[in-house]
Amino acid sequence: MTRSSVEIVSANGEYLVRVTEDDNTCEVAFSNEEFARSYAAGQSIRLNLSNDCDEMSD
Repeated sequence: MTRSSVEIVSANGEYLVRVTEDDNTCEVAFSNEEFARSYAAGQSIRLNLSNDCDEMSD
C-alpha cells in the first residue's frame, strides 16, 4: 500500500502543493500562500489523511 501525502513547498516566490496518491505525484503552483494552504487542506480531506498537510518545506 502506498502512502498518500500532501505537502507545501516554497520555491522561487511560489507555493507548490505536492499531492502524492497511488504512486502518482501532482504539483499545483500558487502565488498566494493562503490559496496553497486551502488547496492542501482540501486534498488532505479528500485523501482522508489525519493531519491537514505536511509542514511547509523550503
